[in-house]
Amino acid sequence: MARNRKKKYENERNPLRMVLYIILVAVLIGCLVFMAYYNRRRHKEYNEKVAEVAANETEYVVIRKDITENSETAGAEDETAKTGSGKQSSDQSVVGVSSLGSQAGETKSKGTKTETEAASESEAETEIGTESESASEAETAVSAALKKISVVVLNGTDRSGVAAYWKAQLQEDGYQSVTAGTYTLGTQENTTIYTSNAAATRQLKKVFPNATFKVKRLSEGIELADGEVMPDQIDVGIVVGNADAVTE
Repeated sequence: MARNRKKKYENERNPLRMVLYIILVAVLIGCLVFMAYYNRRRHKEYNEKVAEVAANETEYVVIRKDITENSETAGAEDETAKTGSGKQSSDQSVVGVSSLGSQAGETKSKGTKTETEAASESEAETEIGTESESASEAETAVSAALKKISVVVLNGTDRSGVAAYWKAQLQEDGYQSVTAGTYTLGTQENTTIYTSNAAATRQLKKVFPNATFKVKRLSEGIELADGEVMPDQIDVGIVVGNADAVTE
């Protein structure tokens, strides 16, 4: 009896069996760790996709708004032109009827026609001058607003001097707060512009017609050049790609 118990005890304390138990426990722990890591990674990818979709929707809304504003402006200009043409035609018709009414008053009618046309031309010139002044005031207001925003230009190419070149160009366009630096997250083929300012978006589309616009702030990959100071807030972030790699 005692001998059987001893044999059973030795079997329970078999080192090989203990090693197998330890390996099994380690495998289970590894599986749990892998599952936790995998779930965390999937959650992170899901959040990134949601943020990307939201950014694209916001960009679409901004572009749609710009198109609507341009369409309304063009429609208003066409309506103004049609109104001016109708007004001139009406004045000329009235003068023509008056001249046909009596041959005796032909000289007087011609004089009236000349005076009416002069008045119509004067009114048309006044309307055009008013429209020009309004457009000029709008452009001045946009320029004044753009002068106050802060711009960071980063060189995302393998050439040196690109950020300095575009900094000088933007300053010539009227931007007063422009900071130059290097993009540290790799070389970019195309230029990417980060901003939520609609006026800046319209202006910069003329400067970088092939750039990609993203409605969010530039917050990573920024290394400023020597002597540059980081602004308190980045209103426009420009990562210049190889497509716009100009140095002179």
